Amino acid sequence: MAELVSNPTLAVGRFFSWWGGELAALVPTPIRRALIRRPQLRVLQFTSEEIRFSDYRGKQVRELGRISLAALKDDPNPAVVAQAKRQSRKAAKTTILLPSEQALYKLLTLPVMAGADLRDALAFQIDRQTPFSPDDVYFDYRVRERDNDAKRLSIELVVAPRTVVERAVNTARRLGFDPSAVGVGEINGGDPFELNLLPRSMASRRRNYRPLLALLVIAALLAGAWTVAQAALERKTATADALTEQVNLARKNADRMQALKDERDALILEGQFLTQRKRQAPKPVLFVEELTRVLPDHTYLFHLQQDGTRLRLSGYTTDASSLIGLVGELPMFTDPKFGSPVTHDPRREKDRFNIVVELATDTPAPEGDGTEAAQ
Repeated sequence: MAELVSNPTLAVGRFFSWWGGELAALVPTPIRRALIRRPQLRVLQFTSEEIRFSDYRGKQVRELGRISLAALKDDPNPAVVAQAKRQSRKAAKTTILLPSEQALYKLLTLPVMAGADLRDALAFQIDRQTPFSPDDVYFDYRVRERDNDAKRLSIELVVAPRTVVERAVNTARRLGFDPSAVGVGEINGGDPFELNLLPRSMASRRRNYRPLLALLVIAALLAGAWTVAQAALERKTATADALTEQVNLARKNADRMQALKDERDALILEGQFLTQRKRQAPKPVLFVEELTRVLPDHTYLFHLQQDGTRLRLSGYTTDASSLIGLVGELPMFTDPKFGSPVTHDPRREKDRFNIVVELATDTPAPEGDGTEAAQ
C-alpha cells in the first residue's frame, strides 16, 4: 500500500491493468485470443547450471543458444549472447524464466475483490502462508476460478525470494538485456508468461503497446456494437411510433365513419317516421267527407285549412248557430267554436261563418304549414 501511495503512476498503471482485464473478460475467448496475440519474446531461461536463450513467437519456440553460468565468470561477453541478440532483435520484450524449484507455489481462496485490493490482501497472506516476510520476496498471482454465487476466488500465488529475482535480473543486464518480466518455469501446468514477479520499478521501460491497442480495438468493437444496437432500437421505436400514429389516425377515421353512419341511420329512421306519420294521418278529403255527411243542405264550405291539430272551416249557411253542435258530433273533432263573429251576406241572403275545431288526440295530424280544400 505504501508503494502505491508513494508512486501514483504505479497505482494508475495497476488500475488500468485491472480495468483492461475486466474489459477483456467481456469478449468471447476466441476473439480475445485472436486480438491479443502474444508478442515475439526473447526468453532467458535460467537453470541451476546454465542460461538458455530462446525466441518465442506464439506457440513456436526457437532455441538461440546456451551458456553455462561458470563460463560467464571467465568470459562476460560470450559470442552466443551476441548471436542471441542478433537473431531476436525483433523481439518485443525480454523475459526471464526462473526454475520452478526456486519459487514457492500456494493455492488460496479469497473473497471477490478488485485487482489492487486483491494484491494488497495477498501481501498480507505471505507471512501467514509462506516462510518469508513480504519484504523478502517478489510475488504475483493468477485467478484460476471465480465463483460468483459464493463470491469467492481461487488464487494461485507464486512467491520467489528477492535475492533470486534480483540476481537473475542483474545477470541479464550485464549481458546487455533489459528484462521487462520475470516468470517461473512450468508450475502446475500453467502458462509461465502469465506471471510477472518483477516490480514495475525494476522492469524495462520499453513498452509493448500491442495489448493496449488490442484493448482499444475491443472497446471500439463494443462501442460500435452498442451504437448499432442503439440505432436499431431507435429505428424500431420510430417504426412503432409511426405505426401507432397510423393506427390512431385509422381509429379516428373509423370513429368519424361510424358517426356519419349513425347520423345517416338516424336520418333514415326520421324519414321513415315522417313517412309513416303522413301515411297514418287522415287526408283532408276525409274531413270534407265527414263534414258533408253532417252539415245541412243549406250550408256549404268554401275554405278548409289545417294547421297542425287545428282545423279552420269557412262557409255560408242559413243557420250558423246549429253548426257548432253538428260539427261537435263528429268523433274526429273536439272543442268546436266560432273563430270570428258571424256576418250576414245580403247578396247571398246567408250568414258567413268561421269555425275552428281541434283534431281528436287519437287522430294524427299531417305535417306542413297548412292544407286547403273547398266544397
